[in-house]
Amino acid sequence: MHLWVTRPIEDAAGLRAQLIAQGHEVTTEALIGIEYFRDEVIDLEDAQALIATSRNALRALKGHPAEDACKTVPIFVVGRATARLAEEMGFETVIEGPSTARALLGLILNAAEVNDGVLLHLSAENVAYNLCEELRRLGYHVFQPILYRSQPVEVLSETLQRNLSSGRIDGVLLLSGRTAEAYATAMIKHGLLQAARNLTHFCLSDAVAAKLSPLQPVTVKISAAPNLDEMLAMTASSAAK
Repeated sequence: MHLWVTRPIEDAAGLRAQLIAQGHEVTTEALIGIEYFRDEVIDLEDAQALIATSRNALRALKGHPAEDACKTVPIFVVGRATARLAEEMGFETVIEGPSTARALLGLILNAAEVNDGVLLHLSAENVAYNLCEELRRLGYHVFQPILYRSQPVEVLSETLQRNLSSGRIDGVLLLSGRTAEAYATAMIKHGLLQAARNLTHFCLSDAVAAKLSPLQPVTVKISAAPNLDEMLAMTASSAAK
């Protein structure tokens, strides 16, 4: 299959290599752009731990005045990929949790003490699940420095539009609700509804697939669990067929 990877450029290369290894042809073109706020204040006084629910939060620390100091504070992260990046960046204590912010909550509740100091969630401007609000409701003292913003990309390159219109692309990978929403908007904007209906949409979750409602009917395959390993299991099965 010829697959379109929609992830931001920083995350696309590794996924592209894995898909090629499965036997797929791959086009990469992001539907989400990332803007980092490296002048945002990160106050580590009395901090017991950091929280990162995205690799972009860690990338935003690169070059930040507080980068080195942050690496000495324990950090809770979602999933293996985020943990690996934290380790590569030199964080001294990385506490790896499940692959979603909602699932990470339980780990934080078991490992962090309500009265032991501040939790700092290195956050995006907009979040799908408000982890900080839930932690505060449970009595934790939480700060939320906003380190990056994700913006939808709604204009597709002419080359990608031609490849979609001609049927050269067989499937698209959608790993977040915002990405799926940007995809649906872009396909409608460029008059590619019929092209969308000829694609297989590999979605990370039911919530991601739900964002495709403006394009229905379309072919959707949903990951058995919301993580990259299960997504790759789906694409491997499609390659075998």
